[in-house]
Amino acid sequence: AIPVINVAGLRALGQENEHRRRKIGGELVAAASEVGFFYVTDHGIQEALLSEARDFAREFFHLPMAAKERLSIREEPSRRGYQFVGENITQGRPDQHEAFDLYRDMPPVTPGGLCTALCDDARH
Repeated sequence: AIPVINVAGLRALGQENEHRRRKIGGELVAAASEVGFFYVTDHGIQEALLSEARDFAREFFHLPMAAKERLSIREEPSRRGYQFVGENITQGRPDQHEAFDLYRDMPPVTPGGLCTALCDDARH
C-alpha cells in the first residue's frame, strides 16, 4: 500500500508543535526509505495549482525527444532539468523513469529544523 501522510502539522509553528513536526518527519522518512514514495494530504496547495502542474507535466513529457533534450540536466550547471529514462541512478541501478528536476535552493538546516526553514522562507 502507498502510505498517505497528513502534513498539515508541518505548517504549525511554535515550540509546542515540535513533537508533531518530528512525528510527521519520521513518517516521511519511513515512507521514503521503506516504500520509496508516498501521498501527502492537507499540504495547503490549491487544487487549481496542482491541476495546472499536472497538465504542464503531461504536456512536457509528450513533447518530442529533441525538445526535451534541449532542457537536459547534463547541460545545466545547477543540475536542474530533464532526465532521460535510465539517467538517474539509485542504489547503483538506473531508474526506469524520465523526470524533470526543478527545485529552489534552501538554506542549510539542522536536524529537526526543516519546517522552521521552510516556513521562514515562505514568509519572505
